[in-house]
Amino acid sequence: MIIFFNKKTGDIIGTVEGRIHDDTHQMMGMSISDSEEGDAGKIVCQWKVSALKTKEGNVITPEEANSLRENGQEVYIEHEPDHPQKDIFFLLDKEPIKVYEYKVDVATGKLVNK
Repeated sequence: MIIFFNKKTGDIIGTVEGRIHDDTHQMMGMSISDSEEGDAGKIVCQWKVSALKTKEGNVITPEEANSLRENGQEVYIEHEPDHPQKDIFFLLDKEPIKVYEYKVDVATGKLVNK
């Protein structure tokens, strides 16, 4: 998810939903501006692999995962937000509209409840 916010007030003014954002999404030039409030800042939260598991739920190494795949077996991949506030991003992944229950603390750059 990419969250755009007003740099002066911390109010959230828009988002780009999703777990993975390519260079086009993350370009410095990509922004949302509100001429009355000034330029917008952004928070980008990517997701990373947190575990590889067998069908039975056992955690395995990447090497074991490759071996299982080569033998036609399924490997399950778990992901988690790659962000210090990952608990909030787990919630926002399930219910993106809840992003508007937050604002950005402009001093710290962290999401806080309104």
